[in-house]
Amino acid sequence: MFIVDIHTSLLVGDGPPRERRAASRRLNTCLPHVAKKYIENLESNLKRHRLIEKLGEAHTTGTSREDVQEKVTAVDKDSLQFMKHAAKKCRKLKNGRICFSPEPVNWIKREQIYNSLLQYKLGKNKNRGNLKRAARRNGIQHPFQISTEELKICLEMCDERNNYFRENGSRSEETPPSESRSGTKRRAT
Repeated sequence: MFIVDIHTSLLVGDGPPRERRAASRRLNTCLPHVAKKYIENLESNLKRHRLIEKLGEAHTTGTSREDVQEKVTAVDKDSLQFMKHAAKKCRKLKNGRICFSPEPVNWIKREQIYNSLLQYKLGKNKNRGNLKRAARRNGIQHPFQISTEELKICLEMCDERNNYFRENGSRSEETPPSESRSGTKRRAT
């Protein structure tokens, strides 16, 4: 009788494979609302650029068969560009690092705005009007009166909040890190 001793780790491995979120995902165009958005975008471009009228003009005003073929080919190239544009609008790449929810999206946008404001304060070329508009939309009052030190603190707070959402998702029983501190509330706006 022979006895062979084999460790289970040799057969199964050290641990089960970890589940990882995909780096990015493409929205599915088989979904009804996505297909509807694609058709609406394509039809609006066809109407705006009068593609059907141009196709009719190509057939009626063409002097020879080659001339008609060239005009129809030009209209076809335009329609191909409109189809690509509509598909691009409907199939956006979404980052899977943070679960989608309105609150995490707001904090990501705030972090981007604070980064842009910091670059503006450091003399980088940024459009002041666009920065002001984006800040107003995200509830940041008087963005150009915030000092550089306060901007760095706000960036740290946004980074903490985004890390929290990345680890725990958008719904959790715990309070996010910036709200759990007592007595040391940081300025968020």
